[in-house]
Amino acid sequence: MLSVYLDECGQETKGLVIVSGFVGDEDAWRGCSRLWREGFRGNQRKSLHVSELKFKFQSERKLLARLGPIPEECGLKRVSGSVNVADYYDLVKGTVAELHAHGYSLALAPLQLAIEAAIPKDECYELIFEEQTALGFYRDKMLGLLANISSRHPAVKSGEKKVQLVSWKTMTKRQTCLFEPADYLCYHIAHQAADPGSVRSDWTRPIMGNGDISIRHLTREFARHLFSIAPSLTPQDTTELEEFKRQIRRGEYDPWEELLQEKRARY
Repeated sequence: MLSVYLDECGQETKGLVIVSGFVGDEDAWRGCSRLWREGFRGNQRKSLHVSELKFKFQSERKLLARLGPIPEECGLKRVSGSVNVADYYDLVKGTVAELHAHGYSLALAPLQLAIEAAIPKDECYELIFEEQTALGFYRDKMLGLLANISSRHPAVKSGEKKVQLVSWKTMTKRQTCLFEPADYLCYHIAHQAADPGSVRSDWTRPIMGNGDISIRHLTREFARHLFSIAPSLTPQDTTELEEFKRQIRRGEYDPWEELLQEKRARY
């Protein structure tokens, strides 16, 4: 089974949200862990969180240049999924759907497509996320929805295709350094999209190696179609939305299951 270590950026905005990382087998990840740690030798830093860099010092640029090629050298593949919240936010604002329409969650759908385009069709994988207190609940509900949809695919039901996404879990930064390559990649993709000529985009380019990446984006058209068939689009006031949020977290109301029922009824 393959593992995919992931990071995200833009999740607190109403703009572009990206979930990116690397996919590979146990040997590739073991090699990456060793070489990544060795990459800090002689540097004051012992870990990398790219947003903390000043992008002013040559020591930072050299560190990024040293670390960037490591994942690819170890046989890991780049994957990324994204969505622009502005593409659909006017449809969900002030409704129950807004509670589960986080860009972080929706970007997981194109991410799944990107991963499965990058690996053999008979290979399965697990997703590994850094602990996310605020949005972890919604992420897990979306993954449950995606897993349910995947398992009902006609090719899966006929036995022609196997379910590839088999599990997901969270870890902390203290447990592993393997979120750091994903953080680096996500940061570069975001700045490349926003300003490809910037210093931040240029200095983080080494993480792209030969440039190969399996990347998918949830288009404006599809995002709007998705919410055109979503339940719970009736406008609510703030008090009602908070009560719905409490009901969802207590398991008394499940808009994801409602969406599945609606999908089954239509198709």
